[in-house]
Amino acid sequence: MKQHATWIAMAVVSLAVLAGCGGNQSAAIPDPTFTNEPQKAKIVGSNYKFEVTQGELKAGQPVTLTLEDQSGAHGFLITNTNINEKLKSGEQKTITWTPDKPGDYLVVCSVPCGSGHSSMQAKIVVK
Repeated sequence: MKQHATWIAMAVVSLAVLAGCGGNQSAAIPDPTFTNEPQKAKIVGSNYKFEVTQGELKAGQPVTLTLEDQSGAHGFLITNTNINEKLKSGEQKTITWTPDKPGDYLVVCSVPCGSGHSSMQAKIVVK
């Protein structure tokens, strides 16, 4: 009987030790939606319009943003960011931007470019 009690006591102690090993820590599970590869978007400016081409952009992930000016001189200002690139006709520039939060980011022309200047707007959608 004494040997049986010893085995039970050892089993209880072993279980207690194993239970204590887990603690409150949880293993980090990688987010399958996050990637270190930059997302891509392109903004093309021409006379009095911007066109945005983009895939699904996610907040907190870098975006390779290509700006292209097809005609005239235009400023590519993205609201709620520090982006304000000024390009001349025919110029192209690539920058990296990491949107910090989801939402719609408005692209406006920051260079007075003529009578249709105020209508030069487009939006970038970040989820």
